[in-house]
Amino acid sequence: MSLELNLTGKKAIVTGGSAGIGLATAKALYSEGVSVALVARDADRLEKVARKVHRSTYLKVNCF
Repeated sequence: MSLELNLTGKKAIVTGGSAGIGLATAKALYSEGVSVALVARDADRLEKVARKVHRSTYLKVNCF
């Protein structure tokens, strides 16, 4: 199910963005055109996720 939330051009910070609900939330926001900053405790894991998201969406991924 897909919803049109009219979020294109908005910005969001997603904590826990390297796995689970945080990652799923980030992907959903990316699909709505949101610029997302991912935050997680495990920097290595987060960088891997960022590269994967970038390859699949061609969007710039910000990690913190």
